[in-house]
Amino acid sequence: MSQFVENPAHLSKSRLKSDLVAHSVELPPVKSKKEVYVGLHLQHIGQKNAVDFSSDEEDQVQDVSDKEEDTEMPDPSGLTDDDLKAALLEHGVKAGPIVASTRALYEKKLRKLLQSNGHGCLNGVEKGVLYSDSEEEEENGEEEDRELGSEGEKEETVKQSDQAQQGSSQLTQEPVKDTVKNMFPNTDATTTGIYATRRRPIKGAAGRPVQYAYPDTPVSPTTLEKREVERRLVPIQIQILVFLIVTCLLYLIYVCVEDNSFGPSVALLDRFYQGSDTSIRTLSLDVNVGLQLARWEKTNNISLVIDHHQREELLSHFKEAIRIPTVSFSEKESNITALREFDKLLRKAFPTVFSSSLVRHELVANYSHLFSVQGSQPDLVPYLLLAHIDVVSASESDGWEAPPFSAKEIDGFIYGRGTIDDKSPLMGILQALEYLLIKGYAPRRGFYIGLGHDEEVSGYKGAMNIVRLLKQRSVQLSFVLDEGLAVLDGVISGLEGPAALIGISEKGSATVKLSVSMLPGHSSMPPSESSIGILAAAVKRLEENPMPRLFGHGPERGTFEHLAHKFGLPMKFIMSNLWLFAPLLGRVLERKPDTNAFVRTTTAVTMFNAGVKVNIIPALAEAYVNLRIHSAQSLQEVLDLIQSTVGDQRVKIELVNGFDPLPVSSADEKSFGFQIIKKTVLDIFPTVTVAPGICIGNTDSRHFKDLTNDIYRFAPVWFKPGDAQRFHGINERISKKNYEELIEFYFSLIQNCDIQKLPEPHSSVHEL
Repeated sequence: MSQFVENPAHLSKSRLKSDLVAHSVELPPVKSKKEVYVGLHLQHIGQKNAVDFSSDEEDQVQDVSDKEEDTEMPDPSGLTDDDLKAALLEHGVKAGPIVASTRALYEKKLRKLLQSNGHGCLNGVEKGVLYSDSEEEEENGEEEDRELGSEGEKEETVKQSDQAQQGSSQLTQEPVKDTVKNMFPNTDATTTGIYATRRRPIKGAAGRPVQYAYPDTPVSPTTLEKREVERRLVPIQIQILVFLIVTCLLYLIYVCVEDNSFGPSVALLDRFYQGSDTSIRTLSLDVNVGLQLARWEKTNNISLVIDHHQREELLSHFKEAIRIPTVSFSEKESNITALREFDKLLRKAFPTVFSSSLVRHELVANYSHLFSVQGSQPDLVPYLLLAHIDVVSASESDGWEAPPFSAKEIDGFIYGRGTIDDKSPLMGILQALEYLLIKGYAPRRGFYIGLGHDEEVSGYKGAMNIVRLLKQRSVQLSFVLDEGLAVLDGVISGLEGPAALIGISEKGSATVKLSVSMLPGHSSMPPSESSIGILAAAVKRLEENPMPRLFGHGPERGTFEHLAHKFGLPMKFIMSNLWLFAPLLGRVLERKPDTNAFVRTTTAVTMFNAGVKVNIIPALAEAYVNLRIHSAQSLQEVLDLIQSTVGDQRVKIELVNGFDPLPVSSADEKSFGFQIIKKTVLDIFPTVTVAPGICIGNTDSRHFKDLTNDIYRFAPVWFKPGDAQRFHGINERISKKNYEELIEFYFSLIQNCDIQKLPEPHSSVHEL
């Protein structure tokens, strides 16, 4: 592409000669002066450049012309302060004092005024004009006229240059028809043969990319999508309102549960929902109500009628059993004389049981008993009723209202150690079997009755030997029923009516010994820390840091869900939605010792031994800690937590004995044992609500886990508020009426177990 030269006279002679040769111009004689070369350059090359410029080159030419025109415009920097002020005034600008700091500003202002008055152009347009979109159409018209004019001038220039070349070169050139020019008449040609249209100066955008905005119509995809999103969104006002309502409701529930107080508003809500109690029950698990509506298989249905003479006799035998102090002192020490005496009592009180051809009696480990009752249908899997003979120690000096082994009757209650744990179930089972055999009953389903003599000291001799004997005979059991939970009447705050809790599992147990050994010394020169102080600090850490709260992770959750429909608001709502309120209810339950046992693994420091004399620092200090392990934990996990909580290598931690929590037995509609027990409870106590539960104590039944999958812990002993403390405590007692109810319960249970299978549950009362 040709390069535009402002003035050939500024070029050297050699440069002029090379340009002429490049354009095939005949050179003058060698001794010609520079002016001759300049003339030829202007004649042959200067005119041709006017035609060969592309759109970019035209802009360069315009820039050069602009510079020439700019030279005609006076330079404000050369004016004095007064001249500059006068020049500004001529253009209508009244300037202030012109000093060094403001002079540059006024000079710039004057230049803009001069440009706006027509001095100088830039790119073919006035410099003072700012580009804008509003002026674009007018400028386009001017540029089109300007382009048409320039094309005409270019054509004339080309003709003149061609004539000049023909005259100088004396060569005859035939005219060449430019096909591209004919096709694109409005396009400028370049020396390279590339045709390019002249570019219009860019205005306004300063190189920014053009953004296209498409208008949104009612049916455009973006509009429809926005409408769909807006339709699904909940207005922010509604969200805030719901948040406030839920917050207030949770606060009200927390206050009511914490204080056990239910205000008028809660009572009003409760009355409102009484009319739709059925809908509320759908939120809870009203335990297998369909089975209670079903038609159960008929059995012998022998009724029990106890006359006055029989009542006096059974109460006499029971009181005699209480008077025998069958105390287990330790695993190695028991009241052997009392155990032998108790054996004689059993044979005297229940002669039919010991003499019947249907019953096989065996002594196990000298003092325990196993009764095998033969069934008429051997294909039916047998079950086991379990109880124990021994009791814990008791002393009248502890505060008993009556001597603990006197069986004294006060206000219809029989007082004495073992009236609850566990001689009332033991005597009740044998008394029920005695009455059935007297009436000529022959069971379809065989069963066993096991009576251990050392349950209070873990049952390693009694119950474990019974298990060993049954294993030798390859016995498998349908279920086992042992002592454990009871009928609670008024014990659970807010519960409408009594509840019978059937234990489907029991907590694990562990006895841990903590000890610290230090050098002994005299009290006159005590060390900074003693064995007693170190051990006391470790025990304090255990008490101040209880085991984690695990409510909702074990069978205790099912207890509250099954009882939910028997509570008023807000407890009904809370217990029906434990997926949300389990943490809240757990915090409330852990505040009381009797309910805290359902929430976590409990830690109890039971013994602390140290010191031999008041002026001697002991070398050894020992403490014993008893733990009842929650179903969601294991023995090893508890030991690890004790180790981390104590956090002192000087404290030695030893496991004396322990075992994991027992497996959870079934409690659904297909659970034979649970449903038989439940039906029997409702037959005897129609107003009672039945629910599964967890037994926080330990029983002999844990030894039978290899013989069955289902172990239940329940005896129909009624507990009023405060009666739970009588268990292993002072003033243990049972009412005469309740003891008769125990006999009736086992009398009915044995007959109910004769069915071959559970009935199909009914979903509606109308099906009956």
